Amino acid sequence: MVDASRVALLGNSAGGNLVATLSMLLAFTTGPNATFREGLPDNFHQVAQVMLYPSIDTGLPYKTRFERTSPEVQAQSLPVSIAQLMEDAYLPLYIDRSCIFVRPMLLEDELLRSLTLPSALIITAGMDCLATEAELYAAKLAKGGVRVALQDYPLAKHGFSHHKKGPDFRPADVEDCWKRVSDQLQAAFS
Repeated sequence: MVDASRVALLGNSAGGNLVATLSMLLAFTTGPNATFREGLPDNFHQVAQVMLYPSIDTGLPYKTRFERTSPEVQAQSLPVSIAQLMEDAYLPLYIDRSCIFVRPMLLEDELLRSLTLPSALIITAGMDCLATEAELYAAKLAKGGVRVALQDYPLAKHGFSHHKKGPDFRPADVEDCWKRVSDQLQAAFS
């Protein structure tokens, strides 16, 4: 049975974008965006948001985000052609990419301070061009009063938390990552 009073959202990559945007939507208790809470149980309460190497600045073309990183990080990041194809599938051309529910980085400080967002765990991979935007988003949330834990794995690549073998498998990083996720959820559910 689901306990609606203790809900956590977790997502990686584009799923991290979904976690950020859904957490924002759920934080609106008045106004037109509050309609997203309709149908939820009266005791609904989101207690945590967990984002693994999230794509937070998604409305900005991946190529732009890729090019603002070092050549070393570019060499380890998802290739532009593949990532852009995935983002175009995620965000069809008719979507307004400047909306905060697509591009959470555009969330204004004043609006952020007016929302009550749950604590956040943001995990980044140092060899991923998305790390910088995730770190900036963590700083934005913290400035807005959200309790944020940020953990970077400097030598990890995008998707590292799901590697089980191969040259990109870093067992210590994977184990530590999932321990942090587990600890975050355990604390949030207590």
